[in-house]
Amino acid sequence: MPVKKCRQNTNRIKTLSVEQRIGQMLREIRLQKEMTLEELATAAGTSHQQIYKIERGINRLSLSRFYTLMVYLDIAPEVFLHQVFSQDTALSDGGKTKQQLPDDKQQPQATDKRKP
Repeated sequence: MPVKKCRQNTNRIKTLSVEQRIGQMLREIRLQKEMTLEELATAAGTSHQQIYKIERGINRLSLSRFYTLMVYLDIAPEVFLHQVFSQDTALSDGGKTKQQLPDDKQQPQATDKRKP
């Protein structure tokens, strides 16, 4: 019986998954800070294989581990996520310091609507 060949649609635009985008950004920052997989893994309390898989978008990053990594890398989590989902793929200062979102991107402050 002959084997059917699958035709691939070459018109599709390949998009990165959320996991891949986060991993890609994490790897860029790690390399900018000249860190090894082992150093980052130790800080996150996991193995270098796990960090490798996270950077490749194979494994998902838990919220607690994400926060631990952001603290260790000295990057505000909201800035990291903003960069992941924006057109720019690198932090403007190379990920060296915590950054604040521009004033127009700040979250609105909750107001107290109770009457005094």
